[in-house]
Formats: sequence, C-alpha cells, structure tokens
Amino acid sequence: MTKPQPDGAGRADRLQLFIAGLSLVAIVTHLVLRFGFKLEPFASNLPLWVAYVLGGAPLVWGLLGNLWRREFGSDLLAGISIVTAVLLGEYLAGTLVILMLSGGEALESFAVQNASSVLKALAKRMPSVAHRKAGTSFEEIALDAIEIGDLLEVLPHEICPVDGTVTEGRGVMDESFLTGEPYMISKTPGSNVISGALNGETSITIRADKLAIDSRYAKIMEVMKDSEEKRPKMRRLADRLGAFYTPLAVLLALGRLRDFRRRDRGPHSLSRKPDGSGFPDRSGLCGPLAGRAPGQCQQGDAPQLKPGNQQETREHETYSCTC
Repeated sequence: MTKPQPDGAGRADRLQLFIAGLSLVAIVTHLVLRFGFKLEPFASNLPLWVAYVLGGAPLVWGLLGNLWRREFGSDLLAGISIVTAVLLGEYLAGTLVILMLSGGEALESFAVQNASSVLKALAKRMPSVAHRKAGTSFEEIALDAIEIGDLLEVLPHEICPVDGTVTEGRGVMDESFLTGEPYMISKTPGSNVISGALNGETSITIRADKLAIDSRYAKIMEVMKDSEEKRPKMRRLADRLGAFYTPLAVLLALGRLRDFRRRDRGPHSLSRKPDGSGFPDRSGLCGPLAGRAPGQCQQGDAPQLKPGNQQETREHETYSCTC
C-alpha cells in the first residue's frame, strides 16, 4: 500500500494550481480590458499586478530559497525573468512566465498523483488469501504460505493469487488489467494463468508454478513501488542541466550588460544639448559625425552622411545626425 501524500506536499500542489489559475484569469482579463474596452494601461494592468502579488511573489520567494541552498535549477531563470519583467514594466510577459512556471509544476504534480492512484488500484486488486486444496476440500492460507506445486482453487470472480498451470476445470479469465488485451482468455487444463487475472464464472484448479513474491503481479507491484519511492530523489533532466547553464546564462547576461554600459559611455555618446539638438549616439549610425554642429563638418564627411538622411530613435523620438 502506498503512503499517503504529506499535507505539506498537498498544500504546495494546491498553491501551484491556484497560481496557475489566477495567472490565466489575470491574462485574459488584461487582454479584455486593454483591447476590448480600450482602457488605459494603469487600469488594464491591475489584474496582472494582482497575479504578481498573489502568485509571482510566492514563486520568487521559493526560488530564492533554492538559490540560498545553491540549487541552480532551470526554474531560477524563470524567477529572474519575472523580476526583470517587473523592472522593465513588461507585466504581461512576466505573468506569462508565472503561468508557465506554476502550470508546469501543477502538471507534474498531477502526473505523480495519477501514478500513485494506479499503484493504489493495483494494491486493492492484490488478493490477501488463497484456497489450497486438501483432499476433497480446501483451506484458506496466506499468500506467503503458498509453495511451488500446491494445488489452489480459484473461485468464480476471484483474483488468481500466483502464476500457475490449470489442472482441473474450464473457464475464462480477464487479463486486461495486466496485459491490456480487451477480451476474455479461455483456460483449459494445461493453460498458463498469471497472478492478478480475474476468474470468470466457473471454479478452476491450478498448480502453483511460482511463489507469490515471484509472480508477475507481485513483480509489477514491486516495480511501481520502487519507481514511486525513487521519484522524489530524482531530479528532472532540466534541473540537472540547469545546474550548469543557469549560472552561465546569468554571467553572459551580466557581461552583455557591461558591454552596453561601456558603449553608452564611448567617444560618440553625447548628452542632449540645452537646445535639444544633441542625443547619445547609441546605435553607432552617426559614427564620427555625432554631435557636430552644422558648419563643423570636415572635408570628406558629407559623402558619408548628409544632414537628415539617417536617423536614430530613442524613447520614441526621431532625430538626425548633426552632419
């Protein structure tokens, strides 16, 4: 029998499901308010802020705990994306990341619970006693007491306790729960039977060919239990890779940010003049002509760039190079 899921794990699963549902509702509401009712950004972003406070904050807090424990998983990049989206004002993108992160956790929990329910169903089908023939009658014995060569009576609608061979009687057995074959299998003297199969309308006598612990049904139960016990100890492949590429991605991003800052402080970066005629040359289009006033162009400059024939955009403002 499987162990019940701890209350803490159950609460965590419900929290992930709540955050995923909240994020989805917030995104849909935001889109309706923005494109349906044409509201201002402040009003249309309110649902996204609610998703950030009630959903994003718990996720980021949990990821900070992982960071403190030096667990560099792939989810850490998602947490960085959430925080970055807030700083840049891209609330919709951040809420989408919250939905993907919490939705993935909720789906994973659902898969684990589904596997546990299958194991519980298998455990319920496992018979607790067997009927061993003793002369003209039979006696009830525990499964552990069955020995190879014992003659066992399988009553109508009873689960076959061990793998064996039919010695007396004719009937059918339902093995679909084990093999997936959607029809009844005929059993006659000499036919093989497998543990866990459901007997039909007639009693049959079988000879035990294996011990209960070595029968097919017990092996299936053993594999299922083993996989469930090892599942919490196994890390997802993405987390294993994340332990390497997450720090690398953060370092690359910081290096790229440093390059941008250096370029902004380069020789062609100028502040806006009091008359509004000067702008930093952030894209490098103006080149050596940046910041020069009309009449200061040197010979050979005009063929490279004439006034107004190339423009740059900064904060939705368009301006021309000075030469």
